[in-house]
Amino acid sequence: MEILSYVVEGELTHRDSMGSSETLGRGAIQFMSAGTGVRHSEHNRHPSNLLRFLQIWIQPNARGLKPQYGSRTFTEADRTNRLFHAVTGPTAAAAGALASPPDDRRIVISQDANVFVSEFDPEHPQTFPVRTGRQAYLVCIEGELYVNDTKMATRDALMAAGPIDLQFSTPTRAHFLMVEMARER
Repeated sequence: MEILSYVVEGELTHRDSMGSSETLGRGAIQFMSAGTGVRHSEHNRHPSNLLRFLQIWIQPNARGLKPQYGSRTFTEADRTNRLFHAVTGPTAAAAGALASPPDDRRIVISQDANVFVSEFDPEHPQTFPVRTGRQAYLVCIEGELYVNDTKMATRDALMAAGPIDLQFSTPTRAHFLMVEMARER
C-alpha cells in the first residue's frame, strides 16, 4: 500500500521498524510504501494540542515492493492561491496532471496518481481539467469551497469523473486536497 498522511493541524509523530522516526507539522506529507511489510505507529505526542491529518491509502502498481518511508515539508506559500502538485506517479508526466514546473521536493509513489493541495482566497479562483479516463477525489479541509455549482463545507468530499473542468472558488478562504488518478475500467 502507498500511504500518504497530510498534516492539517498539530504534530504527527511517526516511528517504524525500518528505524524511521520524526515529528511533522502543518503542511507536511509523510509517505510510506508498506511493500513487503513494515510495522509502524503514528501518534500525537503533545499533551494538549489537537492533531488533525488526512491519511490516504493508494493501491500500488506492483506487488512485492521494498518498504520505504519519507516526508516532505511544504510551506503555506507553496500551496497559497495555486494548485500545488505535491505527489505524482513514477513518471514526471503522469497522465492528467497539471503542467507545472519540476519540483524536486515532489513525492513519487508507485501508482499513476497525483495529489494537489491548495489554500486560496476569493480573488484567486482555480481550474483543473479532469481528462477522459481520469477521476478526481476532493476533500474540503477548511473553509467553504465551490466546485462548479456544488457547495462544499469543511470535511465534505466530492468525486468527479472526466472529462470535466473543475472550477474552484471560495467566498472567504478554502483549503482542500485533491487526488487525481486513472478511472477503474
